[in-house]
Amino acid sequence: MVVPFLLDNRSPEAQHGAAQWMYANYAALAYAEFLRNGRGVLIGPFAKTENGLPLDSGRLREAVFETGENWTATVSYLPVAQADFLTVVADAGIGNIADVVLPALDAYDPELQVPILLMRKGQPYSFFPDFHSQAASPLHLYQKLNEYGTPDRGPGEQVCPPRSAIAGGQRRILHYAPAFVPLSAR
Repeated sequence: MVVPFLLDNRSPEAQHGAAQWMYANYAALAYAEFLRNGRGVLIGPFAKTENGLPLDSGRLREAVFETGENWTATVSYLPVAQADFLTVVADAGIGNIADVVLPALDAYDPELQVPILLMRKGQPYSFFPDFHSQAASPLHLYQKLNEYGTPDRGPGEQVCPPRSAIAGGQRRILHYAPAFVPLSAR
């Protein structure tokens, strides 16, 4: 679901697919990060080699269709309370941050919604201020992950420590109701 967006497909469907993929795989982590660090935004997806080097859409296309090179898509949670939040976001080229991103981060409900900032070529591309699912909320996903555990953690053990990845067996496709705001920095 994220590959078309990473391969430079600019359609609204590709953007919604990428945001849905981020929500389905990282909503519980976003809620865990909210509990630790306060309000924030999921940013990504970023394509990287197995060595952690960034892949642009051309190199990713080669890895997917020609070389079979291993790659991964990553997402980050950026908390507003981070001392350099405004600097990080300004460095990313978000020109209308005061008008779009900050008010949305003050308004979303972390138990039900996840703000998602899609990035393309290291620059903000689309902002989904209150992405949510009819199937499961970030709070519900977080509780279920902690209730059932994962292969490396038993039931009741904390599954979402800081900066962890969500275990593949716990992922599922969710129905979504996106609304997005195109950013001026394209």
